Amino acid sequence: MTTVHMLAGTHGRMKEIILAVVCLVGMVVVWDRTRRHGLAIAWQGPLFVIALSVPIAVHFQIRSVYLDARMIMALFIGLLFLTRPPHFLANLRPVAADFALLILIVSFISSEFSNRTVTPFGFAQVLLQWLPPYALGRLFVTESRDLRHFMGPVCGAAVVWSFLSVVEGLTHVNLWQKIAATQMDYEITEIRLGMKRAFGSQAHPISWGVTLALMLPVMIEAARLAKRGEGQRWWIAAPWLMIPGYLACGSRAVQMMAALIVVANLYYLFPRARAGILWLFLGLTFAFFAFRAEVVELISSTVDDIKNPEYIVINGEIHPYSGTSHRDLLFLVYKDAIVEAGLLGFGNPLQNVPLDPYVDARFVSVDNHFLHCYLHNGVLGLVFFFAFFACVVANLIVVIVRGGEDLGLALTLFGAFAGMFITFRTVWLDMNFGWFFIFMCGVAGTLANGTLNRAAAGPYHQPHVES
Repeated sequence: MTTVHMLAGTHGRMKEIILAVVCLVGMVVVWDRTRRHGLAIAWQGPLFVIALSVPIAVHFQIRSVYLDARMIMALFIGLLFLTRPPHFLANLRPVAADFALLILIVSFISSEFSNRTVTPFGFAQVLLQWLPPYALGRLFVTESRDLRHFMGPVCGAAVVWSFLSVVEGLTHVNLWQKIAATQMDYEITEIRLGMKRAFGSQAHPISWGVTLALMLPVMIEAARLAKRGEGQRWWIAAPWLMIPGYLACGSRAVQMMAALIVVANLYYLFPRARAGILWLFLGLTFAFFAFRAEVVELISSTVDDIKNPEYIVINGEIHPYSGTSHRDLLFLVYKDAIVEAGLLGFGNPLQNVPLDPYVDARFVSVDNHFLHCYLHNGVLGLVFFFAFFACVVANLIVVIVRGGEDLGLALTLFGAFAGMFITFRTVWLDMNFGWFFIFMCGVAGTLANGTLNRAAAGPYHQPHVES
């Protein structure tokens, strides 16, 4: 065995040892807390600290199944959940998003069967990617008040990682990559705002930034609780302490997403200004579409050298290229594939997609989830994804229209999903951040369930201890 192979084997074993130790410690903590306090209080903190801190690059692989720390812990929590008395699900009512997700998964599997790319382990991987995080938010969080049990750990972990992201940006050293001996598929050297773009515990700066942004609604809700004397005082500062992390990841989409969450929170805080905020948002949206080319050029100028553009050839034609224009140029690169994708697409992976062999290698990355989903899963996959997303947003709208104690969280989550919808135009649904996105989709269903069944839910401020 060569020295290179020996080192690779050592690194592989090190990652497996780290994963086994982390999961074992997490399981012991969850089991002990469940024994003393009940499952509703026990699992959320340990799971989300692990989910934020352990990248999916650290995993066990069984054929096509990748068991990362989040999957392992979710399956363990699922086993504990099965021990709960049936009456804990008495208040649960199905919502449209539940059925939309199942139909979406069926369309994914149908695409794989159609393209003869499905395997039993591949089928299991699809289920493990989508169902556990959604179930955690939809079933295991039985009421909105359950969420307070992971606000503290999420605030603490997210703030620490925000700080470490700045350290990474300034020193160009990713601490987790050094500790866990993980390697990225490619090296990111791009400098934005004077810092190397940080990717934290994940595989790309955008994924890392989106993950931190998806945590912001919870942190704002934690700050609200702290102001009412129902949480730790330092939670009030937690949302503000996230700003450096959003800057360090260097993603304009993430920064826009965080801004929309803040606007949604302002909408909640200032009822008299709601009409003005809404009209301003609609006006800016109209201006974007009316002057899209100018806005895109302005956005591009913040990170790209638009005075000395790079040029590439696509289908025999020369086009100026930048990271910003990459997303628009994808539709030219995959023009023939778009026509041929049909109802079920080309399956996963994308080796079957017709693509010019001489095209720039950067276009192998389909940084647009809607196009990515369409190429993988065809018209049906894209339609059902839109349907699922619409049902999730509809859950939040139900809470917003009816008001109540969950209004603030529902509004900030609405801002997050509005930002997520725009962000999907710039990145595909990487399961680095996708796990957190799907969990929040489940939480939206939980909030709607509580709003539609208020008689069965106790006041938000009451302690929630299982008997």
